[in-house]
Amino acid sequence: MSGRMGWLRAALVLALGVGAAAPATATTAQFRGTLGRAPVTVQLQYENRVVRGLYFYDRYRTPIALKATVSRGHTLEIDETDVAGLPSARLRFQDWGLHPSRPPLTGTWTDYRTRRQLPLHLELVRHADYSGVSPPGAFATLQLASTDAFYFQVPGGEGAVVTAIEVMDKATGTLSQRLDLPTPHCNRGMHTVEVALEQGETVLRLPPGPRCPGTVFRWNPRAGGFERVSP
Repeated sequence: MSGRMGWLRAALVLALGVGAAAPATATTAQFRGTLGRAPVTVQLQYENRVVRGLYFYDRYRTPIALKATVSRGHTLEIDETDVAGLPSARLRFQDWGLHPSRPPLTGTWTDYRTRRQLPLHLELVRHADYSGVSPPGAFATLQLASTDAFYFQVPGGEGAVVTAIEVMDKATGTLSQRLDLPTPHCNRGMHTVEVALEQGETVLRLPPGPRCPGTVFRWNPRAGGFERVSP
């Protein structure tokens, strides 16, 4: 009977569209701290020994991708990439960990071109995994896609079904617009939201896929916000 119940539970998860999301074993941790003297926000995701992430300088809030890397031992070395996807700097942390009981992350940032090195110090502010969110409260996954004026985040942790997109103002870091989805969408972690320029207009897209209908929003300059494009 237990085997049958497990099968039914798995089938229910797939029916809800969570099957295309990150597995429940994934962990997302968000940090705030400093790179040199500059305040930064960092998001790291850990799954099956692979770490990937993003960060931004709080002054600009433009996400910078951190290339996926396999975690080995107590040292984490992860590359920052440029707009072409090429490694441009390395972040190195000693005695790293994402669990709330772990000490703050300390390490270095090294520019590959100039070899300039700056210290990193990060304090954990939010942690989400299969057991929930710590400290308890709302959680939103930062997205790699952004525009000149906005960055985006998805309410809920890893594996949560996506029901809305939050449009955040880069200048202030505050919520500018909440885009509720007509139907729940699959969670693709930091890649849930895509941004494109189509015929001179900015488009915000949640691409379709298995059990994911896909949704498109288009920027309306007159209204000063994104509007859903009817299918």
